[in-house]
Amino acid sequence: MTAVRFSSNAQSQLCVRVAALLLILWVGGLWLRTGLIPASSAGDDVWFSESAYWLLHDGQLRRDIHADAIGSAVRDFLPPVPALGQAVSFRLFGMNQFSVGLAASVVGSGIVCLMFALARGLSLPTSTAIFASIGFAFTPFAAGMALRVRYDSWAALFWIAALHLILIERKTAPLPAQ
Repeated sequence: MTAVRFSSNAQSQLCVRVAALLLILWVGGLWLRTGLIPASSAGDDVWFSESAYWLLHDGQLRRDIHADAIGSAVRDFLPPVPALGQAVSFRLFGMNQFSVGLAASVVGSGIVCLMFALARGLSLPTSTAIFASIGFAFTPFAAGMALRVRYDSWAALFWIAALHLILIERKTAPLPAQ
């Protein structure tokens, strides 16, 4: 793979500025849409929001929407992280449309920032790190994660964070004696 070569430093700086502007516009657009686009686009948003509501109301993660004879409302065996993110949002901003979409915006922004940090951690130039973030941010997968409260967005956030932490550990750990 060959690197892009610019004929001048000015062209390189312009390219980095345009890329940074695109990234800022994407993150800004994501945050501006928080609360404006109906968040309940697939059902999961409602389930996590309901669990968050009950957690704040009586201290128990449950989904009365799934109530049945075998206790599915409290024994759902789903990871609680999305519901906990919703609960924090509800605690801070109340029960409203903005609060429902806030966790997805935070996670989507976090993934983009972690992609930048991961690329910089790999000793890639700042311009390449910005383009890596943009490349991920503009995929339909990333846009979907940033618009809906789902497990996959939280999984991607923690997976990229784990990769970054492993990279940091590898760079700072002493080499084993042989």
